[in-house]
Amino acid sequence: MFPSLPRFFEKVHARIVSDFGKEPAEEQKRFAEVLALGKQISTLRQARANIPEALRQEYEREAQSVIARVKGYFGGRIEFATSGGAPLPREIAEFFDALGIPILQAYGLTENVCVAFNRPDDYKFGAVGSPMPGCDVKIAEDGEILVRSEMMFSGYYKEQDKTAEVFRDGWLLTGDLGEVDDDGFLKITGRKKELIVTSTGKNVSPALIENLLKEHHLISHALVCGDGHSYLVALITLNPAETESYARTHQITYRDLPDLTRSEQIKTLVQEIVDKVNARVSSTEAIRKFAVLDHDLTAEADEITPTMKIKRRIVSVKYAGIIAALYAVKDAAPIVKLENSTGAAAEEFHEFDHRGHP
Repeated sequence: MFPSLPRFFEKVHARIVSDFGKEPAEEQKRFAEVLALGKQISTLRQARANIPEALRQEYEREAQSVIARVKGYFGGRIEFATSGGAPLPREIAEFFDALGIPILQAYGLTENVCVAFNRPDDYKFGAVGSPMPGCDVKIAEDGEILVRSEMMFSGYYKEQDKTAEVFRDGWLLTGDLGEVDDDGFLKITGRKKELIVTSTGKNVSPALIENLLKEHHLISHALVCGDGHSYLVALITLNPAETESYARTHQITYRDLPDLTRSEQIKTLVQEIVDKVNARVSSTEAIRKFAVLDHDLTAEADEITPTMKIKRRIVSVKYAGIIAALYAVKDAAPIVKLENSTGAAAEEFHEFDHRGHP
């Protein structure tokens, strides 16, 4: 078993995609075929459907060397992995499951240790599993996850008022938003305190949209904003190593990462990623404008936590000028306008350096 954070699996995924992208065309084709076979099996397994024996045998016959190579990125001897601390992008879960390494998401918090987890023989993508034995879970009317169990903590040390705030009729208020499906699997949809309330009165969970963006291996971080506004905008950063590898593979000339973020090919790619995410969410949750920073967020700059989560308040304040520019249509200087995939009004693409200058 290999336990880690989603960010680690995202990095390994990006490296595997990059490495196979450098292989001869024949090897790339073989990898794609094995991945496709694995995804067929994975899809059937997720649907609780029978896997045809012919498909299973073909996969076992064709996939062994590819699976061995992928497992080599983890040291070789691995049966499955576990992930927690943040949502695991569905693309990452599907990718590794198709290549013989299921990543089992789990959910817990300091105040209750473990709440729910996926099992090796019973797991779902996009869910953190069914509740742990002895742990009761219910969803409040506002979507908050409530927990009750014998391993629940008794309170915060010398902070009675704070303790009282997180208990209601014996239930622990987790501060997380979620839902339970018909099979009893818990899904985390966001943080209650992070909800965006638009000027039209709609509640939007930014984490859901951010994680959809990060499903693409070139996207490093995404911060969705829109509180008090009529539409959403996003700050996006790119994975430096993966983006540069993509550039070399697609023969994009550049001097450095800031220069690469300004290339037309990268602009177009990011727009396509945003368009695909917009197609998966409601019109209220769609990203109307976005800015790509010319650098990634770092822990050294106090922009992300040790577990690679964005420090929302700090980043929002630090790049407030960029966010404001995305709403100040007349003042923002569009670099290029691209029409989205639905043919709707053209979106504006903006670039900013580390000082927030267009």
